Amino acid sequence: MQIDLLRQRTINVSDHEASAISAEVDALGASDAIRGAPPDGQILEVTEGNVAVISRALDHVRNAGGSDGAIEEARDSLLRYVGFSPLTYKLRSWEFQGGEERTFWSYTGTYEENDRLVEAQAKVYEVVRVERPATPLEHGILLVQSSRSS
Repeated sequence: MQIDLLRQRTINVSDHEASAISAEVDALGASDAIRGAPPDGQILEVTEGNVAVISRALDHVRNAGGSDGAIEEARDSLLRYVGFSPLTYKLRSWEFQGGEERTFWSYTGTYEENDRLVEAQAKVYEVVRVERPATPLEHGILLVQSSRSS
């Protein structure tokens, strides 16, 4: 499959990576973002209308360890294009041992209640509540739980 990055350049990805991207877009509940792609699935066109969700999907695939250089290259190109400021979150969960608080960096914008969050090593969480929104100057606090749709 090829990823057409806003008609600026095209990146080739393996069938495995293409499946991972498609699955992540579905898991984000954003399959409409890639609707209208050719039925053969050979080109994923990134447009102004879907750049944010495709960026997040690529970021999640990278965090899950299901990527190689092509996914990283596409992700980094899109992140430069969208120009989001990196945001820091403190993750809290009753599932973390001893009241542990984990640090998570978002490169794809803010997280909201019910959002899917994929941390390094493929740990998938659902945002239960935003206790404090993140800004470029102050970390946010998210209450999370393991996702039912890992």
